[in-house]
Amino acid sequence: MIHVGLALRRLRLESGVGLRDLARRLGVSSAYVSRIEHGHDADPTPERLRAMAEVLELPPSVLLEVGRRIGPWVAEHVERSPEAAALFLALVRRGLDPAEWTEVRRFVEARFPIAQTSPQLAPMLVPNRVMLGVEGASLDDIHEMAAGRLDGDTQALLRAFRDHERAVGAVVGHGVLVPVARGPWPLGAALLVLEDPLFVRPDEVSVVLALALPSDVATLPYVAQAARLAARGLTRALAGTHGHEPALEAIERLESG
Repeated sequence: MIHVGLALRRLRLESGVGLRDLARRLGVSSAYVSRIEHGHDADPTPERLRAMAEVLELPPSVLLEVGRRIGPWVAEHVERSPEAAALFLALVRRGLDPAEWTEVRRFVEARFPIAQTSPQLAPMLVPNRVMLGVEGASLDDIHEMAAGRLDGDTQALLRAFRDHERAVGAVVGHGVLVPVARGPWPLGAALLVLEDPLFVRPDEVSVVLALALPSDVATLPYVAQAARLAARGLTRALAGTHGHEPALEAIERLESG
């Protein structure tokens, strides 16, 4: 599996924060940040990821998920909070099945709601923007198919995808490509599930989440949500999916998790 530094680099570039500036604000060397982004050092600790999230102005949970550090973060919280540890132990002892865990989660969400901090991508994926079993020979093919499914001038969207690709790249890891087109068009997204993986340096891509964003809408939250879905197993969830509705349901489940 591709290293998490790839997604961290993409999010840093989308945020407009330079490598040296990030390193300075973290109190580390730029060489260290570069090694993390290129997969030459171990994945960042939960503390480091929280600090990065603060610099990039992202919710800490996003980078903790992208960095596959949710487990250690939860363990640290439970260790610090005896009440949380006791509650979790009480639930585990009851041997709840998946449906019962879902019931508990629904109660908690209804009783103690939190503000929605991440944009939801599933509502942007209307059925005619979902393509399954796509055969594409190149990145240009992928861009063209995605542009054709979105609202706006197809050629202008295509140019915007290519420009953004040259500027920051589009891969977020875990087999997911997230092209972005910013311009004078409505907010929208297209989902392409490829029949055969396509190598887009430095990853094998199987799922494409193409985003069309108006010029006055911030890019980072949408790319961060796509990276979070990739880390949660988007490629695996869509593998072998047949039909638009099952694909959208898979994304909705991941976003509600």
